[in-house]
Amino acid sequence: MGVLKVFLLIIVFLLVINVSTASTLESYNVNYNIVDNKVLVQNVLISSNEGDIILPIPNDAETIELYLNDIKVDPVIKDDSIILNLSVADQAKLSYITREFIDKSNFLLNLPIGYDTNFIEITLVLPEEAVLKKPISDTTGSIYPKPDKATTDGRSLIFAWERANIEAGNEISIFALYKTRINYNPIIVAAFIGFVVLGLLGYILYKILFKDVEKGTKKDSLEEHLKEEEQQIARILKQREGQCEQGTLRVITGFSKAHLSRLLMELESRRIIYKEKRGKKNLIFLK
Repeated sequence: MGVLKVFLLIIVFLLVINVSTASTLESYNVNYNIVDNKVLVQNVLISSNEGDIILPIPNDAETIELYLNDIKVDPVIKDDSIILNLSVADQAKLSYITREFIDKSNFLLNLPIGYDTNFIEITLVLPEEAVLKKPISDTTGSIYPKPDKATTDGRSLIFAWERANIEAGNEISIFALYKTRINYNPIIVAAFIGFVVLGLLGYILYKILFKDVEKGTKKDSLEEHLKEEEQQIARILKQREGQCEQGTLRVITGFSKAHLSRLLMELESRRIIYKEKRGKKNLIFLK
């Protein structure tokens, strides 16, 4: 009987030791900051007792940094996991960069809870100026589960989920569907602006340099629709820099005063010429 009691006491003692040494986390904070097509993951955890903590990391994790009580240490990596040997109230900060949780513009997370945790907070920071595809209020919204907090720092939307007394073996799943603005390549934008400016300058130079040519071409095309006597008047005006006295026109053409006046009235009505009275003389101008 005495031997049985001793055996039972040993079993109870071993159980007590096993329970007391089982690793427990006082708090666990995980921040997922999306930048382009990568995620900066920052873990901060505080232990409740002494023991090893094993944190799985993605197999593409890079730029891994580990701090124990604010002192940088070399991480111990085994089988895609970080092994932490913590004492009571020790604080560990682990950060790394991964593409694991991004699928195009979707964030997908399945976070296994390996240890009893008194408090856990998960924070998601969307890329700058990104928005959810559907508002949180929508029953078929773009984020699940509904976050406990939704804030912004003026550039990015920030969502947070809080849980208390999570038992080991549980898993927290989160997804968020977002969309980002179109980012234009600055080189392409600069090239486009350059082409527009050059095109504008070219058009202005063309109008300045070829203004007289266009004007002459326009006048030539007008003459094609004139009668022979009207063409004669137009040619005389062109030869005399676009203007001539009516009396001089009559002398050059040999038309009678009445006939010339009728022709000039016809041309003026069609806006090919215009007349100005200067003293006792009538000046004829070619438009």
